[in-house]
Amino acid sequence: MTRHQGISAVGIAFALICLAGCVAPLSAPSAFTGEQYLCDPDHLSEFDALMEECRQDRLRDQSCSGYMSFRATIDKQPVVVDAPVFLANYVDYTNAVNGVSGRDLFWYAFSPYFGVSLDLNLTRDPDTNLLSDAYDGVNRDILNLEARGGNYLAILNLAVRTLQFQTADELRLAFSANLSRGGTIEGCFDVLPVPL
Repeated sequence: MTRHQGISAVGIAFALICLAGCVAPLSAPSAFTGEQYLCDPDHLSEFDALMEECRQDRLRDQSCSGYMSFRATIDKQPVVVDAPVFLANYVDYTNAVNGVSGRDLFWYAFSPYFGVSLDLNLTRDPDTNLLSDAYDGVNRDILNLEARGGNYLAILNLAVRTLQFQTADELRLAFSANLSRGGTIEGCFDVLPVPL
C-alpha cells in the first residue's frame, strides 16, 4: 500500500465509521442559521482576520489548524457552513506506476451543530515542485458532513480547485464541485497542516 492509499484509506475509514449506524438523513436547517459564506470578495477581510487569529493561536498553543467556509445544496436543502479547522494532516506520495507525486490532505472542522471533513488530493507540478490545483479526472475528493446524528458522505465530481497561495506551512484553496449524491458545493479553506 502506498502512502497515498494509506491516507485515502484513513479518510474513507473515518467517513465510514461516522456513517455506521446513521441512517437518518441530514436534517438540521436551524443548525446552519447564523453561518455565513466567507469565501466571496465581500467577506474576504473577515476570513483573513479569522486566519490571522488562527495563526496566533497556532503559535501560542497549537489550538488552531485553519478555517473553512462553504455553501452547498445537500439533501435538497441549502447549507452554509463556516468553522475553525481543528485538525489538518497530509501525506506526500509518489505513484510507483506513473511517477506522479502529490499530497493527500485531510482536515476536520467542528462547531456545536456539525462536524465536517474533507479529504482532498493535490498533484505536484514536476517543474516547480509546488502543489497544483489541476484536477486529474479521478474522483478522490471526499466530503463528510454530520449534523444532528445524520451523515452525508459524497465524492466531489468535476471539482474545480484554485490554489490561492501556499507556503511550507500553509495552504489556501477555493473549490467548487458537483456532489456525487446530487447538489453542488463551493467553498474555501486555509489550513496549517502537519504530516501524518
